[in-house]
Amino acid sequence: IVFIPHTPGPDFEIDAKSTLIKYLKENQKATVTDDLKDIEGLKGIYNKLKSEQIELIVPMRFKGSINGLLFLKKKEEEFGSEYTDDEKQYLDIIAGFASVAIENAKLYEMATLDRKTKLYNHGYFQNRLIEEIERAEKYKTDLILMIMDLDHFKRVNDTYEHMKGDEVLIKVAENIVKNHKILEIGTGSGVVLKELAKYSSQAIGTDISFAACKLAKEECSSLSNVDIICCDAASCLRGEIVDVVVSNPPYLPLGDGNPMWDGGREGIEIPLKFAKNAYDVLKDRGVLVIILSSLSNIRRFITEADKMGLKLIYSSIVPIGLMEQLVTLMMKKGELA
Repeated sequence: IVFIPHTPGPDFEIDAKSTLIKYLKENQKATVTDDLKDIEGLKGIYNKLKSEQIELIVPMRFKGSINGLLFLKKKEEEFGSEYTDDEKQYLDIIAGFASVAIENAKLYEMATLDRKTKLYNHGYFQNRLIEEIERAEKYKTDLILMIMDLDHFKRVNDTYEHMKGDEVLIKVAENIVKNHKILEIGTGSGVVLKELAKYSSQAIGTDISFAACKLAKEECSSLSNVDIICCDAASCLRGEIVDVVVSNPPYLPLGDGNPMWDGGREGIEIPLKFAKNAYDVLKDRGVLVIILSSLSNIRRFITEADKMGLKLIYSSIVPIGLMEQLVTLMMKKGELA
């Protein structure tokens, strides 16, 4: 039997100190919602659970505490009307494994994140740097390391003391981690979008193909900060809303009209359309990262993009055959400092 968990609506919340949690700590096993009906202090939560059609509650227990709840809806009729004792026991075991996984994730977070800023610590940085250097060497690609510095930070500490300095660090860290939105134009299967979502507060993927959007949605189904939209380039979006746009558009100079690879007569007509859409949704000083083919008119693309207001700040070339190279361009919206 396949058990399908139920995700309650966004307004559904259970406080860690609620009567239900206290009850489950004492009961320590999977509980049928109807068993809560006549228990004093649980009438309100019972009604809330029933409104969400939750049939079974499985506490995720770890060393006497509860770090999560697993909700299940009513069973399909073909599998019987009620959950059996064996099924409840099986679900308790699954919840136990999930609880241990959550605790392990918390320990990993404690070991890799700075407690103050919630940014990755020096040890994590060293390990990731080694991994990225090895990856760049393996695939013969460029590697960029960006270093940030806070101007006059010592003056903040000296003037307002270190507690205020800590507040500044925390605020800067929040801006780096939380307020970062990325758009991928032509998301395809969603593999790249899924990776981008790890480093942003929101990741948006667009594709003209409904089939591609469906694949991307499945690929990113485990992520809550991903939105998939079926539209042409970024035509469905309004306003300067994103910090980074990434795109691997059709770029071959074929002119055969195939949306999979034809970039237009010079291989840049479709990429330029994507770039214009990117410009429209990028915030000021936002960045476009776009991939083209060396067979296309790269020089003209850079010139036309510059006229739009997208300034070239970096480029890299990766050979993919005897006659062709992939060209990655990084362009910034607005004037260069």
